[in-house]
Amino acid sequence: MSRLTKQLLISASVFLLLCFLSSSVHAQPLDFKTQKGGAFEVFYLDSTPESIQNSLDLCNKSLDKVSERLGIKYSGRLIRVFLTPSDAIFNRQFEIYAGRKPPGWALAVAFPGQRAIIIRSHATRPLTVDNFAMTLRHEIAHILIGQLDRGREKSVPRWLNEGLAMWASGQRLERVQELDLALLAKTDGMPPFSSLEENFPPHAAEVHRAYLQSLSYVLWTEEKMKERKKGIPDFTAELGKGIKLESAFFRVMWIKDPEFEWRYELRNQSSYFEYLFRTVTLFQVLALLAIVAFMRHVWKSWRLKKKLTAEDELEEAIWEANYVPGVDGPYEDGFHEDSAFRDDSYDPGPPER
Repeated sequence: MSRLTKQLLISASVFLLLCFLSSSVHAQPLDFKTQKGGAFEVFYLDSTPESIQNSLDLCNKSLDKVSERLGIKYSGRLIRVFLTPSDAIFNRQFEIYAGRKPPGWALAVAFPGQRAIIIRSHATRPLTVDNFAMTLRHEIAHILIGQLDRGREKSVPRWLNEGLAMWASGQRLERVQELDLALLAKTDGMPPFSSLEENFPPHAAEVHRAYLQSLSYVLWTEEKMKERKKGIPDFTAELGKGIKLESAFFRVMWIKDPEFEWRYELRNQSSYFEYLFRTVTLFQVLALLAIVAFMRHVWKSWRLKKKLTAEDELEEAIWEANYVPGVDGPYEDGFHEDSAFRDDSYDPGPPER
């Protein structure tokens, strides 16, 4: 073995050792405090035991509510809930479970396989308790839906998973959001669910639209299920049997192509006038009125200028029609004096002295 080869091997070994040590230091567990209760174990750093007990109570109540809505009973070990007081701790805990950096727009994330939920508590704390509870219910729904994948060859697609989680958390669409989705459906700007299943959008705005699209579909399917005296629990029960997604939808709705029917009804839910009426803000209305006022002023100015130009042209035409060469110019009434009517015999005489 040559000297150069030995030096390369030593350098590579030192580099790998440094990488291992840095990763080991990075993976050092934080000094989380824990508190257990019911089906949950809460990990926290800067909260009081009293507030954590309230969080535990909220977790168990949320689990009962979401379990009833979805028709999925939880079974398994304790669900770990990490309340992270900063973005750095949230990112670090996410990397431990996922092995990659989290998206910046994520407020919370669930790992159904590991029975873990990580929440940016510093982001939810300034908001209302209802917002924290809705976020918690959303992530708990992911844990429950993850149980359905145990007996399935193919897991529940993410778009449907998100739609069911939003529905189970109690979130509903506002009318403006419905109009936005209807406009996308009319203009063919809404991606099919098959494309969302293959490539879920990574950016915040596109993710938000995909979430609303999925929620709209779940709400529509719920109404169709009610027509047949069925519900979401009946649908999840079919999924739990391991049958295909299309067959599960057909058994509870008796619709062969529900996505096509949903898109068709969505297109006809509103008109362009209602969309403009509900989506335009007061500032935009004032700006539009200012533009209309300016255009009206320009139009009136143009009409006045046109009228004055026409009058000038008319006066010039009358003058030219009555013009007599060699005679003084026109009087104010437009007629010319005629020399035939002049009295040249009049002589006033010399001036008086």
